[in-house]
Amino acid sequence: MSDGLSPTTSPALRFLFRYRDLVADTLPEHRAVLQERGWCWWGWWKRPNEPGRLEIWQALEQETRAGQRVLIGLFHSGTGVVHPASVERVIVPQADELGNYVSLSPPSAEQDGVPPYYRSSRHSRGWLRLVVLAEEPIEFFGKFSFASAPPLPHHPASQLERLKDVS
Repeated sequence: MSDGLSPTTSPALRFLFRYRDLVADTLPEHRAVLQERGWCWWGWWKRPNEPGRLEIWQALEQETRAGQRVLIGLFHSGTGVVHPASVERVIVPQADELGNYVSLSPPSAEQDGVPPYYRSSRHSRGWLRLVVLAEEPIEFFGKFSFASAPPLPHHPASQLERLKDVS
């Protein structure tokens, strides 16, 4: 790949973020901003019943704060396709006193780094500043697994264990 995310030279993909093209063609919109600015903000539109997974956000934020660019996967939940991306900064989701996640925005001086279709949206609960967003998807299913199965409500442990240590 010409985007610097070659599977032979990139670190292991450890974070996967779900998205869906419900409002716009997400990847082309982000790529247009990235090409113009050299980076773009990717907002996390948390589903109401989706857990916050703050431990994931905090780990990613800690690595980027230390100056590392972190390889993630962007998983299209409609098609199952995964595109690798590189994150250089994170805005961690925040909960209010009732435990509800609040709407967040990137710094005002960086609003032009958000694709126009959701620049004024109040749906984002966390943000990833991307510096690379690969054109080509990666082969994902059957190639990656969880180090330990994540706790997911309404999914039996036996089903989740199938996601662990795929060889």
